[in-house]
Amino acid sequence: MNTTSALLQPALNAPDVPPYLSGNYAPVHTESSIPNLHVIGEIPRDIEGTFVRTGANPRFRQEGRHHWFDGDGMIHAVRFENGSASYTNRWVRTKAFLAEEEAGKSLWRGVTERPDFTNPLGPFKDSSNTDLVFHAGRLLSLWWLGGEVYVIGLPGLETCGTENWGGKMPTVSAHPKLDAITGELLVFDYKPYPPYLTYAVISPAGQIVHHTTIDLPGPRLQHDLAITEHYTLFFDMTLMWEPELLKVGKT
Repeated sequence: MNTTSALLQPALNAPDVPPYLSGNYAPVHTESSIPNLHVIGEIPRDIEGTFVRTGANPRFRQEGRHHWFDGDGMIHAVRFENGSASYTNRWVRTKAFLAEEEAGKSLWRGVTERPDFTNPLGPFKDSSNTDLVFHAGRLLSLWWLGGEVYVIGLPGLETCGTENWGGKMPTVSAHPKLDAITGELLVFDYKPYPPYLTYAVISPAGQIVHHTTIDLPGPRLQHDLAITEHYTLFFDMTLMWEPELLKVGKT
């Protein structure tokens, strides 16, 4: 049985659709659950588990220019079990997604447009569309600019609320590192205001075992980190927020 929920947004099919909303970049308009996929050949029966991927898939088209980072997070999953495969896809039900569902339209501009600092919901849309991390038995959905951590249920991909580790990490960058030896998850967050950088280590059981702020001379766009056997490395590079521009509503 193929179970499909149609959530078509007609504006995405308008004649002026930009390149990143057409062809291979065109968004998926439906959520589906398809068991017993047709298989060409044979799936080994000792393969068991779920392959997941995420990406930007706009529910509503925002005003202005569209960048391929724009769009709500949609997770696709293929489950392998007993020589068969099934498929499921679901949008991440972020607070932003639910707000736009209620409004019936986009409430934010795209990332290539000037942010609207008068937006009562905030200037940036936390779309949770960037990365997935499986840790402590849970699938976590993350956003590139640093957003709330959404917990995703398996195998159905339901959005099961958020995780902030007791309020110590209310938002997290999309590029933590999972230590394959210790099973620890090393997460960080950065902000255009003090403290500019926060770092935490989460145990294999999902509990914070180390939490600290890192002094910086100003705000940075801290995209990633690296880890070694004994150290976590942050790179203080030239890409940063400009405080004087932030004061006048620019980034």
